[in-house]
Amino acid sequence: MLTHYLPRKRVSALAAVLAFLCCACASLTRLVIVAPEEATQEEAGSEDPGALARYLRLRKVSVDSTVASRPHVAVLPFENPSGFREDVWDIEREMAALLSAEMVSVSRWRVVPFEAVDEAVGERRNLKPREAVEVGRVLEADVVLLGVVEDYDLKRISVGDPLVGGYKSYTGVAGLHVQALRVADESRMGTAESDQELTERDVGLDLLGRPRAKDVEFINLKGLAFGSKEFHATMIGQATMAAVEDVIGQLIALFRPTELELDGRAAEIISVYGTDVFINIGSESGARAGYRFVVYPGLQRVREQGADAQTPLGVIEVRQIVGARLSSVRVLEGLEYLQAGDRLKALVIDSE
Repeated sequence: MLTHYLPRKRVSALAAVLAFLCCACASLTRLVIVAPEEATQEEAGSEDPGALARYLRLRKVSVDSTVASRPHVAVLPFENPSGFREDVWDIEREMAALLSAEMVSVSRWRVVPFEAVDEAVGERRNLKPREAVEVGRVLEADVVLLGVVEDYDLKRISVGDPLVGGYKSYTGVAGLHVQALRVADESRMGTAESDQELTERDVGLDLLGRPRAKDVEFINLKGLAFGSKEFHATMIGQATMAAVEDVIGQLIALFRPTELELDGRAAEIISVYGTDVFINIGSESGARAGYRFVVYPGLQRVREQGADAQTPLGVIEVRQIVGARLSSVRVLEGLEYLQAGDRLKALVIDSE
């Protein structure tokens, strides 16, 4: 954010010229002006402000016009009542970091870096919904994901005498439950869950008690980095990725607006009173809280003011379904430009 300071005394002609050039360059190149104190501090190699501060600063200087179009989603540390050995991995953090990393490739949302999430959460674990929403506000997120690792295991099944010879196989189990919470109103957006159990196809033969490669993996599981290439080769790693991919698929469907039923009516804004904005879409049309719309000039503005019907004015999000044909919305972009009668187009990103 630029802060302009106007001294009381007259400045020299040279200073005025320099100020003019700086402003002109800023408007053309979108340069970020750093205060002298900040510049000195950075040049001196000051301490890293931390992932959270870096992320929030980047949010403030971002010029990406799609920010309001796609919700910011933060994946918080999971709960882990599965009983899986605590000395192997930090399942609560690492499962959340893995889900967060896999979600980045999906264009329907913008993922808050897990390093920033981890810093905001600190040492807290097993967050309640109210606590999760508070963390979401610190992160300036639109949606927070709270997950539970309900089942997690790597099972070894042996048949025969291991000292003489027998058959052995391994089964990976991963059961995840994730709920999405809206930060704005603390409402529950929906859930996604997956239970995966994968068994290796080839049952291995043990001869005279000699360990197989899978046996070594089982014994040395603690030495594998969670999410690493070696982790993915194990049955529990494969079950984990299958569960994560399944959950992401369900979340995509949860974030994707369903087809709205308008019965030939035009979707539009019906009133604007300060920040209180209402639209003519409600429960009868199948709308849900969290749906987003791009706003375009209405027919009257096009005719009387010569507005371009194809130029977007802003972005809104359904806050509450009030009635069959009425919902209140919050304005994400362009509040000063919106008027009653402006048209709405459901925001859909179809690149997944």
